[in-house]
Amino acid sequence: MTEIKFAEKKDIVPIYETETLSFSQPLSKNEIENILNNKSYTVMIIQKQKRYVGHIIFYTVGDTAEIISVAVKEEERNKGHGKKLVIEAVTRNIETGVKNILLEVRVSNAAAINLYKACGFKIIAERTDFYEKPRENAYTMKYDIRKVML
Repeated sequence: MTEIKFAEKKDIVPIYETETLSFSQPLSKNEIENILNNKSYTVMIIQKQKRYVGHIIFYTVGDTAEIISVAVKEEERNKGHGKKLVIEAVTRNIETGVKNILLEVRVSNAAAINLYKACGFKIIAERTDFYEKPRENAYTMKYDIRKVML
């Protein structure tokens, strides 16, 4: 059984470890702690049998939210955990009156792009050299607020 809940300080290490294994420029432990202490950010984790599986981090300013990180432990990928996290974030944001939900994704990350499209996001722009290590363009994707995902 899986459960999605708000992250706590005890989750910093597994979040950091998953970030490090998932991204070329992961968030540091200090950055994760600062995010947990910042009321503009929301960090949620998904657990399977009370054990950390993955996380999503997003922030909200006014009527716009931006997803900055979605990561799932390698051995738990392709089991729907990432989609559950994205749907939870979208649902929570819509319930609080958010009108726009954005994210950036590497143009080469087909798995993530397909996940976001399956959750109702559409590519709206391409940002040149957005990522480093390696240097790569990013797609900006926006959630189609008219799509119902419940």
